[in-house]
Amino acid sequence: MKISLKQIKRLFDDQDVTSSIDDVVIDHIDFDSRQVTPGALFVPLIGERDGHDFINMAAEKGANATLVLNDHETSKLTIPYIKVDDINEAIFKIANFCLRKINPKVVVITGSNGKTTTKDLAYSVLSQKYRVWRTKDNFNNEIGVPYTLISMPENTQILTIEVGIDNFNQMKRYSTLLRPDIAIITMIGEAHLEFFKTRKAIAQEKLKIASNLKSNGTLLINGDEPLLTENAKFLNCMTKTFGASNKNDIYPITIKTDLRKSEYQTNLTDNTVFTLNLIGKYNLINSLPVILAAKILNLTNTEIKLGLKNLSLTKDRSAWLTGKKGEQILDDAYNSNPTAVKKVLMAFENIKLPSNAKKVLVLGDMLELGKESRQMHANLANFLPINTFDYIYLYGNEIKELYFKLKPIYKEKVQYYPILQYQHLVRAVDQVMDKNSYLLVKASHGLHLERLVNFLTTKN
Repeated sequence: MKISLKQIKRLFDDQDVTSSIDDVVIDHIDFDSRQVTPGALFVPLIGERDGHDFINMAAEKGANATLVLNDHETSKLTIPYIKVDDINEAIFKIANFCLRKINPKVVVITGSNGKTTTKDLAYSVLSQKYRVWRTKDNFNNEIGVPYTLISMPENTQILTIEVGIDNFNQMKRYSTLLRPDIAIITMIGEAHLEFFKTRKAIAQEKLKIASNLKSNGTLLINGDEPLLTENAKFLNCMTKTFGASNKNDIYPITIKTDLRKSEYQTNLTDNTVFTLNLIGKYNLINSLPVILAAKILNLTNTEIKLGLKNLSLTKDRSAWLTGKKGEQILDDAYNSNPTAVKKVLMAFENIKLPSNAKKVLVLGDMLELGKESRQMHANLANFLPINTFDYIYLYGNEIKELYFKLKPIYKEKVQYYPILQYQHLVRAVDQVMDKNSYLLVKASHGLHLERLVNFLTTKN
């Protein structure tokens, strides 16, 4: 939304404020001075470099104003500024102002896996009836959440926002800011075990999204996960469940799948047949809380069906791509943990492929698993029985433990490349690709295997 510096000043009226703020308006925030676009409020973060050193560069790119920490010099700045005690608290305060001013219905999505896909599904479905704003890409952290709110158009009716956590007490802070009308928890996996230590701790932290649910709000949880259902009993809010089993409030029936899509009905939507252009039952399950949310928000079955069919996914999320040699690539290179890997392997194995199909797997490290990381990588061998794949390429450091497990089974069909041998990995994979190849790429984003996907799909 458009917000004047005078309005922002009122949020920090006990702070030192530049006098040159008349008629200055911002409509979004930017954090990277190289990516600033006109109309931005530049937010100088302090990491390996101090963002304050790049304020004038941001001004040259079109930033209208900037925040400045109180202990930083301002005499050489070329754009209006507002001084604050804490940058993160400041952008949360501005984000809170924007959210309350626009006052949309708020649908929050969190969980160990499936957040971004579920957010994209919610956006596609709810847009059939409402003006919807959503999280860009996976901007789901303490920087991305305020970014989403401050850039939200003033005519937004529904906000679908993705929220991720990597430590304790973050979720309650998000809940206080967002005050959801609908909160969705997709599932509980092993993501961020390095910080949370146990899945139970992850579930308890995720459920804090309901701590500031609106009085008439609804929490939607995966009813097949006991860690969610048992802990949700202690919450004082309306709770509905989704999942594969018929004990849930919504569950799928009459499922039909092929290489690129699933067709199914649910127990709540009469005889409507939904089409989801994604593989895997786990993606179908991700659509169920979206259907529940759509029903709460008064969409028809026809509107829901159209929204699911016209889904447009964020990049690197279980999408089929065609390579330059005609190979088919299932690109799932953004996020990874043991649960996510097992689900996508199962989905890939259940695809009916031509008899001459060459099945290839590129699997990278799963990050942030803590002290059990190497054992968790090794345990993936249980989900890769012989003849599942014709070629397996493992990339990273932790995943070497899986290589030791697979080598006696797959012999020369499995190869391992440490981080510093990325180019060797690319050459090896490219050599086996042809029009009969079906390649699955799965890894944590930190390994940047989207580079491999881009190489295989970009014609010279």
